[in-house]
Amino acid sequence: MRNTRLRDICEVITKGTTPTTVGFSFVETGINFIKIENIDEKGNVDIDNIAHINEECHAALKRSQLREGDILFSIAGAIGRTAIVNNDMLPANTNQALAIIRINDNSVNREYLRLFLTSTVVKKQTERQKQGIAQVNLSLKNIGDLVVNLPNYTEQGEIVKELNTILLGINEKKQVVSSLDELVKSRFILQAVA
Repeated sequence: MRNTRLRDICEVITKGTTPTTVGFSFVETGINFIKIENIDEKGNVDIDNIAHINEECHAALKRSQLREGDILFSIAGAIGRTAIVNNDMLPANTNQALAIIRINDNSVNREYLRLFLTSTVVKKQTERQKQGIAQVNLSLKNIGDLVVNLPNYTEQGEIVKELNTILLGINEKKQVVSSLDELVKSRFILQAVA
């Protein structure tokens, strides 16, 4: 296993801009504009409730044009939410609250890195780096300075498979607890009506 700074395995670590700060408005349809609120804690991106920008704005925001395989990492507000950009989301852009992490190292499994970025190892590192009073945030330098534990590529895949199995089990247990909670509530409602 090797430990490396995130910047050492990246082509780029950058972020976007809010369109209104450069003279553009959001539009009804067009280029997807992904924000933190579109990313859930499981790494899914809700493109059904997404904002849009026009082609001219997308061209003006060239630095933050997303590519397939980019990892998004929230660096303001809800720090630590992650997602991997897939082809179904493209074309797309984002704002300054999401760091764009573009890997240039073929020995890195993107899903492994996404999951690692949600780990307590990274949370401890980001706790030490948080800045700001009104809204806590991380700088791009802070993101680049993150130390990543990288086993070999095969082990990364095995870890992803094992973690996904565990996360699936956790989600199933949460659904059972939720169903039991609803059952308990319905029993109290039935008793109150009777």
